[in-house]
Amino acid sequence: MNNNFAATEYVETDARLIELCRNWQRCDMLAIDTEFVRERTLYPRLGLIQVCDGVGVYLIDPLLIRDLSPFAALLADQSIVKVLHACGEDLEVFRCHLDVVPAPLFDTQIAATFTGLAINPGYGKLVELLLGKVLAKEHARTNWLQRPLTDAQQEYAALDVDYLYKIYPLLVDKLSEQGWQEACTEECARFVSERLKVTPAALQYRDIKNSWLLNSEELAILQELANWRNSEAARRDLPLGFVCKDEMLILLAQRQPQSMHDLRQLSGLPPALVKRYAAKLLELVEHGKSWPQTSRPAKLKRLVDYAGYKPALKQLKDVALAAAEKSQLPVELVASKRLLNDFLSYIWKWDAEERAARGEPAITIGWRQPLFAAVCQALIDKVSTSE
Repeated sequence: MNNNFAATEYVETDARLIELCRNWQRCDMLAIDTEFVRERTLYPRLGLIQVCDGVGVYLIDPLLIRDLSPFAALLADQSIVKVLHACGEDLEVFRCHLDVVPAPLFDTQIAATFTGLAINPGYGKLVELLLGKVLAKEHARTNWLQRPLTDAQQEYAALDVDYLYKIYPLLVDKLSEQGWQEACTEECARFVSERLKVTPAALQYRDIKNSWLLNSEELAILQELANWRNSEAARRDLPLGFVCKDEMLILLAQRQPQSMHDLRQLSGLPPALVKRYAAKLLELVEHGKSWPQTSRPAKLKRLVDYAGYKPALKQLKDVALAAAEKSQLPVELVASKRLLNDFLSYIWKWDAEERAARGEPAITIGWRQPLFAAVCQALIDKVSTSE
């Protein structure tokens, strides 16, 4: 292996993993990465876990090891910092396969943005900026479920955490010099929390594109269809769109077919979908139509259609720009448009159930709260006086 550590070890037995996890309990930090395949499945299929502890690099084979619970316990150990890069998908892998969320977590992409190195840099760019190394890219989309892994695959996987371990102290020093270490720690924790939030099944129909076009009866049908699609995707381990695309759900809710003939007349509805699910789709449409008027969802309203949206968004953007200039942070980090829209949705659009599911807006808590407190309170007061 072409890294600077003494050896890269391929870990393929439960006994060796237990031994390593005991050793790692004495570490202050570990650099961690995963390799997985997720091309035609709803859930990621874990192919490899990489760990660097500063002494060596370890490639853990989850296809050979029967019990990964010792490693899961290590990920939950609050005394060890877990260092990952752009960890959103890794979090999903760990939750799916180990039922655990790494904590505390240090995401080098978030840290690099705080330090001003680059805005949300890819891993290759960050390695080049801090270490002057160029990462090979040919194995980025390789099949990590094949066995045996080639030497080239193993070297690619090992270097990922080798470099990650070396990057960590450089970023910590920069954060400390600039006074952003506490804010970065908080932002990493917020990212984990946001990434792992799951919209309640009963509300997921609201996120389907163009659902706002539907009336109350059509939304009831859409909710039936969306709930079924979620269950079917989970049962068959398929991406949602592989079961039925969003636009097909909208079409079914609008046209409300009553027979096989009606289904076949719907332009754009895939024949394979009709063949496999015709009876179920007709049943779901009928169920949605039968909802009592009082139980049907209210018609949805887009955020941009609320009176005062544009001036309110401008107020928030102006505060974000001023805060970014003063702090020398990228405005994308201070408050993206999505975060600003989340706040406006919270005070105007979301009902109590959705507020509870989505949590407090990011700009009203933590390190952002002092920056936005005045403008947020002014907008909240304006809502209160108009009610």
